[in-house]
Amino acid sequence: MSFNIFGPTQKRDITVGYISTDRGYVQNVSILAANNYAFKNPGTIFIIQTRDGVKYFNINEVNNLKPEDILPSNTAADGTCQGVVGLSPQVIGDVVAIGTGSPGNSSNLHDFLPRGPYAQLPDLSETGGSNPGGDPGDDGPVSGPSGGPSGIGTVGTGGPIVVISGCGGVGAAAVPIIGNDGGILDIVVTAGGFGYRCPPKVSVIDPNRRGSGVVATSVIGVSTSPTLITYDDEDDFEIYDFDPRNGNPDLTGYGNRVGPDGQDLGDWDPTLYATFAKDPIGIEIARYQKYLKELRNPWWSTRKETPLNIAFGDKKDRVKHDVQHHAWDGDEKLKSGLNTQHKDVEFEVFTQGGNQADRGMVFKFVSEDGSHKFQFKAESYKDSRKTKVTKKIRVNTTYLITASGSFKGGGVEQGLVGNLGRDAKEIKGNNKKGSTIFADFVKSSNDNDDLQVRATQGRFTATGERKFEGHSTTDLEYRFDVKGPGAGTDKKIKPSFMNNYAISPVPASDVPGSDFAGRWCTFDWEEDFPYAGEYVFRGMADNIGKMYLDNELIMEAKHFRGDPLPSNVIKKTVEAGVHKIKVDLYNIPQKENVSTTVTNNTQDEKKKVPVNFDVYGQGSKRNTAINMVFTSEDGKH
Repeated sequence: MSFNIFGPTQKRDITVGYISTDRGYVQNVSILAANNYAFKNPGTIFIIQTRDGVKYFNINEVNNLKPEDILPSNTAADGTCQGVVGLSPQVIGDVVAIGTGSPGNSSNLHDFLPRGPYAQLPDLSETGGSNPGGDPGDDGPVSGPSGGPSGIGTVGTGGPIVVISGCGGVGAAAVPIIGNDGGILDIVVTAGGFGYRCPPKVSVIDPNRRGSGVVATSVIGVSTSPTLITYDDEDDFEIYDFDPRNGNPDLTGYGNRVGPDGQDLGDWDPTLYATFAKDPIGIEIARYQKYLKELRNPWWSTRKETPLNIAFGDKKDRVKHDVQHHAWDGDEKLKSGLNTQHKDVEFEVFTQGGNQADRGMVFKFVSEDGSHKFQFKAESYKDSRKTKVTKKIRVNTTYLITASGSFKGGGVEQGLVGNLGRDAKEIKGNNKKGSTIFADFVKSSNDNDDLQVRATQGRFTATGERKFEGHSTTDLEYRFDVKGPGAGTDKKIKPSFMNNYAISPVPASDVPGSDFAGRWCTFDWEEDFPYAGEYVFRGMADNIGKMYLDNELIMEAKHFRGDPLPSNVIKKTVEAGVHKIKVDLYNIPQKENVSTTVTNNTQDEKKKVPVNFDVYGQGSKRNTAINMVFTSEDGKH
């Protein structure tokens, strides 16, 4: 396909317009397109605008047009257009009059008329007329001629012009009616035009520059009178010309597209690849550039959309939890040394008569801002045993401590004691500090040992001592300060791959067993890939994560610190369309070393021997309600 931009004008270069009830004034329509429209809408009137004015044609007249028919009467090509003469052309509103001839000269009138719809009442130069506002003998608006009706002049040249412009329409024309005093009495609309979306602007121009000051407005009218069109002449019958040389032809029907495997891909349409009207490839490039401009990186992540399904044990729902942890922090300084925000601290727990499950004895530690918490439940520990437990706490943070439980309808008192074990002595008073706290049922023996916790690092503080159901109770706090450069100055979790994108089927918690380790969890998504091409998948997991695309395993991750390993950065070509993404997650159970002090229940303290046991449990609470009882041969212990 080729064309010469310097070649002569051809018939296919002719364009017309028409008025559409849906689209308004449609312009730049080729002759071929005009025939297609007229075939579906018989009787359509087509519009041609040139510098000479506006003309109206039926489809037969459009088909008979030649390139020279659309050229204005005066052009630079044949030397009939005077062009700009001198440095100060005569400007009349939107009209520019060039040359030495009088604007009233009919031979030169169209040299200075504005392009667009207008009508004029040329000058009145009949003998005997008056010439208000001008010199005797000058051309210009005068009173009606002798014997004619007052206020209406005869048609000549050089009179006032009515210019109607704007609002997207075309074809409106009007003439002014001039009074004896030279003023405009009325404007008569001689043609209503087509396609005006709002009242157009009306201007009255005197080419002789004698009259001015006319203010006129327009109103869009609606014709309600029926119009009867009779087709009785030979020219009334429309003859359509679908010669493809008269414009860009409709190229559908040129066969079907066939794929590499012989499949039918639909109709072949060459205009998708080459057309004078639009550039399909350019449109697609622009659409893709817009997509890239609005694209977020990453384009998709596990947190972006809610999974279609989450299967975790007996749980099947769509509730995911966005989780973060300091162990995943991107700042290495937060993982070791004095800047560590979370630190493992060893506590000792002792209970005497408080570990029955139905009593619900528990110590709860909650940070002041509520962002971190952990607890000690009496039922988790053996009676009359000292058990060492490690908890991950946030340094330089104050934890508020509350004890709860119920026995015989009574509540729980709490406070400080001097030592860990039976019959410990309570430390009373306000603002007291110590390393061991207790909780005791108020309806049990006042021995301060139903539940005790001793901190090997950090200190407890007791304040607000008061009476509670006949006992003394206090408000308890715990704090572990770490001193050093920058220690504890930043409590925020640092951004990292895991902290930015990690999800979990259960909320974050430090309570043992709340992570339900040892079970596989499955997340399912369906995502629309907008373009075919190479996509990069990155993944990490704590502890094991497997990623599938359309049920094909593409990655297995076992790393959760820093950035994804090279082996967990996968490039894969994906076709455009909807694809299934599945992620399997597994949290490895953590074994805990529990150090227990065994007492032989004799008065001889020298026979107490500390023994370490490894304890591990897995399963639901019902399944793990198993006790192993060690009894001495003599039955005394």
